[in-house]
Amino acid sequence: MNTKKILRNPIMRFCVLWMVLSCIAYIAVPEDSDYFWWIAYIFYLGAPTAAVIFLVRLFKFYGWGSLEGKVWGLIAAAMLLWCVGEWLWFYYAQVLEIDPYPSAADYLYIAGYGPLLTGFFMKAHESVGKLSGGKTVVVLAIVAAAALIIGLFIVAPIMDAEDYGNVEKGISLTYPLLDIVLLTFGLAILAAFWDTGPGSRGWMLFSVGIIAMTAADIIFSSLDWQDIYLAQMDLLWIASYLLFLAGGVYQYMFHKSLMTR
Repeated sequence: MNTKKILRNPIMRFCVLWMVLSCIAYIAVPEDSDYFWWIAYIFYLGAPTAAVIFLVRLFKFYGWGSLEGKVWGLIAAAMLLWCVGEWLWFYYAQVLEIDPYPSAADYLYIAGYGPLLTGFFMKAHESVGKLSGGKTVVVLAIVAAAALIIGLFIVAPIMDAEDYGNVEKGISLTYPLLDIVLLTFGLAILAAFWDTGPGSRGWMLFSVGIIAMTAADIIFSSLDWQDIYLAQMDLLWIASYLLFLAGGVYQYMFHKSLMTR
């Protein structure tokens, strides 16, 4: 497939433009201004909303009858849960002006891991034969390093925290543990499709999005326990959602081009 044609796609251009404008907004607008978070949330919520809309379309394109359709259907369901969670978090934080943690938004985030992990498992199971011994070693080494970092800087502080109740501890522990599983599948798919040609580049983009989101979660959680919050961290989550969108667009365009030949 012609790469230039993909880059000329309006949705691909939207992804690039949205990311550039997001960076400008988060860096140029003073964080202590009254309207910073309202501007920031326009970009933050726009990315997952656009991803959900297109991924539902992608699921309809493939249909539930195919493996690819089942996988993208599960991913679309996960993105929908995460998107609703993001909007709910915004409602709590900006409209009601209350602390959104823990809240129903967290339960939606956690629920989203279910269909996402199921879809990724199905895709990873299909592509496991493409993983060489060397690639497997690299994947396991990265996952082991990430697990060690999460254990030392996130899990251990959570377990030792005395000012957190059981609910808060349970939710805080659930995120990093699920992220490790998700990171494993994401790396496995990325490694499996690394040199397999243009038909799998959409999945590679999606896997990079998963890795970016996992990194954002790890960095946020480790800083949060030190009472440090950087608004610019949101840019990693925005990039993740845009990579999910871009990956879906690529797969759609690739398979559609095969049907028109």
